[in-house]
Amino acid sequence: MSMKAILWIVSVHICSAQQGPDVVVCMETLAGPLKRNSPNYMPPESACYPESNPSGNCTDIQVNALMIDGVLTKQGSVPPVGVDTLCVKDVQAAVRFTADHDLCLVVKNTGHNYLGRSTAKGAFMIWTHHLKDITTNSAFVPNGAPESKMHNGWDLRPQHARGWLTGGRHGAFSPQHGPSVNIAIQITTVMASSKHLTANSHVNFELFWAVRGGGEGTYGVLTSVTYRTHKITPLTVAFLISKFSLPTVEKEILTKYLKLWPGLADVSWGSYLEIPNSGASLSTDLTLFLVAPNVSWANINVTINPFFNFIQNAQPDAFTTTVHFNTYYSFYQALFAAATSKPVGFNVEVASHLLPRETFDHPEHLADVIMGFQESIQLIHIGGGKISEIDPDSAGLNPAWCKVIVHMVVGNGWLSDLCCRAKFRDDLAILESLAPGGGAYFNEASLYELNQQMFFGDHYDHLEEIKDLFIVAEGVGSERWDTALNCKLY
Repeated sequence: MSMKAILWIVSVHICSAQQGPDVVVCMETLAGPLKRNSPNYMPPESACYPESNPSGNCTDIQVNALMIDGVLTKQGSVPPVGVDTLCVKDVQAAVRFTADHDLCLVVKNTGHNYLGRSTAKGAFMIWTHHLKDITTNSAFVPNGAPESKMHNGWDLRPQHARGWLTGGRHGAFSPQHGPSVNIAIQITTVMASSKHLTANSHVNFELFWAVRGGGEGTYGVLTSVTYRTHKITPLTVAFLISKFSLPTVEKEILTKYLKLWPGLADVSWGSYLEIPNSGASLSTDLTLFLVAPNVSWANINVTINPFFNFIQNAQPDAFTTTVHFNTYYSFYQALFAAATSKPVGFNVEVASHLLPRETFDHPEHLADVIMGFQESIQLIHIGGGKISEIDPDSAGLNPAWCKVIVHMVVGNGWLSDLCCRAKFRDDLAILESLAPGGGAYFNEASLYELNQQMFFGDHYDHLEEIKDLFIVAEGVGSERWDTALNCKLY
């Protein structure tokens, strides 16, 4: 049997009333293959096809392929078998099953995972994609808390909660409301023992502390998170889309923006700036949108009009405008919802670092560094404001987040992994030179980040004391294992 990019999913769930409690029954009733291939995505294994005349170099693909019952498959790192979990009991049974049969276990939810923590060759997968209920409670009291600790909360299942909370999170509203780790008020998780625990500030506090920013997949299989909610407020978005007539114009505009940003962060604005790959044939050289939550039109005009006037003088054909949205949802629908219909599979590799405020003390130098990259650049402005006010030890999150005002990402596509490793390492070194030891966002980090302190800072030792038996790539405790996470080294 040759399984080509096929994931076998368990079809029977023990949370359903008509099914029995033994997960082995589920193992004996495998459904047909569930294919998850985007029609616009060309998998790396395509180099081996057609078999009579391979289109590329198939040797590396075969070396990294998976043998099942003596048959070479093209499964790669996609687990060949797993459970489509619909309830907590499914998760518990799957954890017990993998322990009883000494299987490598991975947990896959949804979204991206550049470090490969949701895949592993020959592994057993717990797929939590369908655990996605959302409930609201205007009088939520955490377990073990007095009645006075009442919150208006949303209870989210893993699809809406897992990596965003445990990896450190960011968003355009972070400067206004603070990080996700500080609005989470309770979590539930299945431990390696298969026990289902609740954790908050009153019960299992150490676990609650670690899960909030200490890295996904390390402290159990997260099954729910309850967040404190905020009042719905309007927002205004200022847009800039421009080509550059000359490199000098690009530097003028970029430097002006970099001078402007720290002040905007202080008043809780968010922002996303993108400069495409220098070799790309695109209609724009820079796209920027600034998000001003719950700010009056008058204040927005006072803040942004001088910048827009500068842009129009430097590059007269640049497009600038401001758009008002009554809710965040309408903003999301207008800017992001359409992107969900685009192809989701492509080869890209990233390097990223967190940049603290002092990096912006030298905007001309920062502009030169940004313009020196040949790859695409994103500046995700998600720090300052409430982020800078949190107690750095209130959660397992890297304390570097308290100082950051920008998450800088360098990304590029690649045809062969071997061709680009040196270049990606060079990119990482350039980022490190901007803010030595400044930290890195765990969910969008480089494969070549050598120091785990960049992910966890001085919280690392305490996180390791708390962690469960789970190990993930680059996660807490992973340095004690081989690269495949199969054998413990010390």
